[in-house]
Amino acid sequence: MIEIDARHQPYEVSDLDGGTLLGFLAENRIVELKAIRSKLRLAYQWAIMHPPSPDKPKAVVGDETLFPSDCEQAISGDGTPDVALFAVEELAASGGMSRAAGFALVADALDLVHRLPHLWAKVEALEVPGWNARRVALLTRKLSYEAARWFDDHLAATGLTGWPTIEKWLAMAIAKFHPELVKDPTTPKGKADWGVWLHHPKPDTKKEPAVLLVLRSCRPSATRWI
Repeated sequence: MIEIDARHQPYEVSDLDGGTLLGFLAENRIVELKAIRSKLRLAYQWAIMHPPSPDKPKAVVGDETLFPSDCEQAISGDGTPDVALFAVEELAASGGMSRAAGFALVADALDLVHRLPHLWAKVEALEVPGWNARRVALLTRKLSYEAARWFDDHLAATGLTGWPTIEKWLAMAIAKFHPELVKDPTTPKGKADWGVWLHHPKPDTKKEPAVLLVLRSCRPSATRWI
């Protein structure tokens, strides 16, 4: 099996000793981190190069599929610039990704740069994988700009980026800035409750909200339990 290393030199996998093999794995990890960082950088730059105009409508959540709905929510969070619909479609086509994937990439890039700058700085420094940061961008999308920045600031202050820490501060941000989104976990869920769900099964009631939290959206989204 022939592979190509980061210096574009071929090598035979079966000829590697243990130390060299692990070295290539570590090297590949850096390549992957740089690749997702580049993808986010390019998506962001493309988005800000193509603002909507009177003859070029902005992209909204209802446009994410080939069968548009009437949902007029912006594809990215509060405090981010709008982007023209055609630009998102072109980016998806050029990147060989689905329409929905293109929308998600642009939305995540905009949210990270404008709403989660500390987290984005860690992606830039290759300290946090871009795919993890994108997941955080999705989970914080329905937060207000103030709430997202509060979350980002407090997460950065901890110096930690593990999921338990992320989930703790996300739940705190929702409880602090969006108490209207706090719901009783025993309440039956319907279409109006589509969104991102967060829950602390064993909370410290002095520090963390012991409730089920929902971020409503126009459409079903990923579900996550804390």
